[in-house]
Amino acid sequence: MLGRDKILEEVRARLIGPGLGEPGPSGTHADEIIDGRMSLAYMMGMLFPRAEKTAPDLGGDEAEDASDEDAEDPLSMSNAMLPSAMGMSLCVARGSRIRIKVEAAVYSPLEEGEEASRESRENVPVVEPGSRENAQAADVAVETLPEETSERSQGRRNQRWQRRKLEPSVHEVGAAGLEPAAILEQRAILEVLSRTLPDDDVLLTISVSNSGEAKHARSSEQTLYQVSILAEAVEGQVLKYPAARYVPPTDEERELRVIYGEQRPYAVGHGVATDWKVDDGRCPWVKTEALPTAHVWRPVFDNLSVSKDGVQHTFPDEELFRVAPLASGELSGDELTTRLTGLVDFYDEWIASQAEISIDGELASDAERMLRRCRRSAERMRQGIEILRGDQDAARCFMLANRAMLMAMSHSARASGRGRKDGLQGPFALGKADTDAIDYFQNTAKWRPFQLAFFLLVLPSSPERNYPTGTSSMSSGLLRAAVRPRRTSSSRPSSFSGGVSSRERQAGDRRNQSLHVPVPDRGPVPAHRRHDLRHGNDQAGSSHEW
Repeated sequence: MLGRDKILEEVRARLIGPGLGEPGPSGTHADEIIDGRMSLAYMMGMLFPRAEKTAPDLGGDEAEDASDEDAEDPLSMSNAMLPSAMGMSLCVARGSRIRIKVEAAVYSPLEEGEEASRESRENVPVVEPGSRENAQAADVAVETLPEETSERSQGRRNQRWQRRKLEPSVHEVGAAGLEPAAILEQRAILEVLSRTLPDDDVLLTISVSNSGEAKHARSSEQTLYQVSILAEAVEGQVLKYPAARYVPPTDEERELRVIYGEQRPYAVGHGVATDWKVDDGRCPWVKTEALPTAHVWRPVFDNLSVSKDGVQHTFPDEELFRVAPLASGELSGDELTTRLTGLVDFYDEWIASQAEISIDGELASDAERMLRRCRRSAERMRQGIEILRGDQDAARCFMLANRAMLMAMSHSARASGRGRKDGLQGPFALGKADTDAIDYFQNTAKWRPFQLAFFLLVLPSSPERNYPTGTSSMSSGLLRAAVRPRRTSSSRPSSFSGGVSSRERQAGDRRNQSLHVPVPDRGPVPAHRRHDLRHGNDQAGSSHEW
């Protein structure tokens, strides 16, 4: 069992049950025994009885002693309104039949606990009125009142409760619904309301309510625990829950409806959450869920695929995203631009597949606006490819930006210990760090597709344009900083930094500080201080001076 599943199992056992108490006579928690106040044992999945009195409910297991017990419990008023019913609504096709199964359990006090509580009450001294010691007895009674209250509370704390699962209730219903019926050994009422929708589907609302009544709603003997409702399709199927014909007021909300509009639920809970299962596009059952959970999967950024005629096609050129060939110049020229064009062509195919998806009429203009943005991005990427094909300076800047990022990735991996065979993690003790020369081009790091695409989106930008810094990555920032001075170098040949704006210079300083690589402003790098990138050695001294 996965660690996540173990945690969920433990949480359910403690909040819903069974599992909080000790195993019962059967050796399992099916008939578990819980010590102390049952009203403080579980927190979820319960249906309380209806209170006979209208005064505020003070809580407690015994109605007549509620005030004494809650005087010591500051949390007793945390649930002034206690649920006595739960339910869910689901949509089915006309002619369908649904099997409804309701389960619950009760906890009854054991005899030993009752005797202990009764004995503690019998030990309280009684003073006859008119006695010669009446005045003195009154003082004694006042003095012993806290002890009396404590003894009664202690008796309830020593109460033991045993679980008993009630006989499950099973009913089959059709489109007509079900009149109120007693279930769970006459302890609850099941009702199914039916409504016909305009498209001739049927909306069923299933409700279960505790039919018991008690002087106080927190009476543990009348409370139903671990209540659940399961609805299975015997004939027909459970349909997606109908969505309201509501058009959100903002562009962002409408675009989210376009993207996720098909992710509709199969049931809606009332006083409780719901869960369901989908197999091959069909939902065989829905149920109530007191503790809803969801597995949030890791986002997948590296899988480029397009669905054509029901078949999934993936992008064939995965090697295009390797950083080392782009950084070394091994992948350049016509081969580079041809393979990048293949990436944009695949993006165009994906855009066309999205245009074929059926969209509600009131959201059609929003879907078209989103597609126009995608087509504009594709066109801009093609412009970036043409710049790489026709501008040698831009192509070299593209290579240098990739090289700088490859070096940063390599140094980051070494500092953290990622990939070490001995498993050590940084920061390292003295003498434990790897100090050998780094062969950068042996790094197998890859760009994610959107990162390489963003390179192409940046290239068509004018050198004089102010670039937004909040939405760009470090890699694209390096590319912009590299492209701008290269394009202005003809007018300022004596200073490499002459064409860099103050914003880019500040952003570059911050990035260099994060990499711990000082970059002094010394003009062109002399020939005798050339840097050997493949081995990370500076021929004139420090490997961190450029």
